[in-house]
Amino acid sequence: MRRWGLCIPFLCRLVWAQNESASLTGTITDSSGAAAVRAAVRLENSNTGESYQLASSDSGSYDFQLLKPGRYSLTVELPGFKQFIQSGIVLETGVPAM
Repeated sequence: MRRWGLCIPFLCRLVWAQNESASLTGTITDSSGAAAVRAAVRLENSNTGESYQLASSDSGSYDFQLLKPGRYSLTVELPGFKQFIQSGIVLETGVPAM
């Protein structure tokens, strides 16, 4: 089985409202630029251990909403591809993150 690394360009955007929450959105693609459909995406708060899971959409996108500010780790898995882990993602309210 041939393995290709996942390319995860992601965009962190913050949403500040009365509850002072943050969000993380992104799109998962393979090395050819094709969308990684239904990839398992897990986001874990490194400070609290809380984790959130979802599957990427048909366009490869994901969207985590109403997150507590803090440091996070993102893990993406898709059969046939190497696991991708991005740690050290810091989400804060009131501070734009890219």
